[in-house]
Amino acid sequence: MAKPEKKNKVGIYLTIFLAGIMILSVFGVMTYNPDQQQTYYYGDYKFIFNNQKLQYTTKIREVPLSFTYIPNDVESLTLSKETITNLKNTRVLAITYDPFVTESSILGMMQFILESELPRMNKMIVQRGLLNATGYALPEISCANATSAIPVLTLRMGDLAELRQEGSCFILQAPTQQQLLQHFDRLRYELYGVIQ
Repeated sequence: MAKPEKKNKVGIYLTIFLAGIMILSVFGVMTYNPDQQQTYYYGDYKFIFNNQKLQYTTKIREVPLSFTYIPNDVESLTLSKETITNLKNTRVLAITYDPFVTESSILGMMQFILESELPRMNKMIVQRGLLNATGYALPEISCANATSAIPVLTLRMGDLAELRQEGSCFILQAPTQQQLLQHFDRLRYELYGVIQ
């Protein structure tokens, strides 16, 4: 008769052990959050990393905006203060890129972002265009069309990572997509007053 009692004790201990594991696993699931957001601060700005979009979001002048990089990642990149000031003082801006280059999806995304943000952030009127509009309904715009009344911002891939000004034409370029996105975010931070 002693043997069945020993089996019962082992069964009870095994049941308690398994119940404990199940209860603890419920707590583990409740506390584990793969969408947990990382928060970064830069001056008065709070940046929250969205794991699903792989972007940092913040509010600038009460407008929610998304960035690929936080200011700390791009503040060391140098952009000409004079060029930034001239771009900030623009009231109307034509933005263009070549839709037939390999990186056209990134360039088009950058154009779209500026087209939606600049009117809200800098009260700027934005006109979209393309360097080569063959087969597109958008106007063909290049630096040749740039005037003091309607300057042009050309987004492109180039040998150097830079923002430069040639007369009334601004050129944002970089040799890699990563560098282009870094300079793009740096430009936006400057335009919106996050980086001074």
